[in-house]
Amino acid sequence: METLNEKILWADCLGGICVGIIVLVIHPFLSQWENLPVPVIIAMGCVNLLYGSFSLYATTRNPRPRFLVSTLAAANMFWLLVCISIVVSFRREISALGILLVLGEGVYVSVLGYTEWRWRDALAGSS
Repeated sequence: METLNEKILWADCLGGICVGIIVLVIHPFLSQWENLPVPVIIAMGCVNLLYGSFSLYATTRNPRPRFLVSTLAAANMFWLLVCISIVVSFRREISALGILLVLGEGVYVSVLGYTEWRWRDALAGSS
């Protein structure tokens, strides 16, 4: 039976995959709403899909290696830096909604990463 902490990994991988798909499907609208170039939006969607796929792989291992859980946590915390870089790089163009969405995603996944890091021992070794 899964603990509440283990469900964090499922939320992480399914969230990454779902967000990636949604971003890629509605990228023309996101580009207009956020006032960011289409390639930036597509890159973010692709990274979400890749991350979600890796997270799914890590989540379904039995036993789950601590290294994979630690890698997921670190990648999530690193994504906040990427999001900040995007906002800073496009500070003259990005809309207020874009700032909110990009930084919101960064904060959300970094909190998720912190939680995974904090519970990495408990999350590793079982599925």
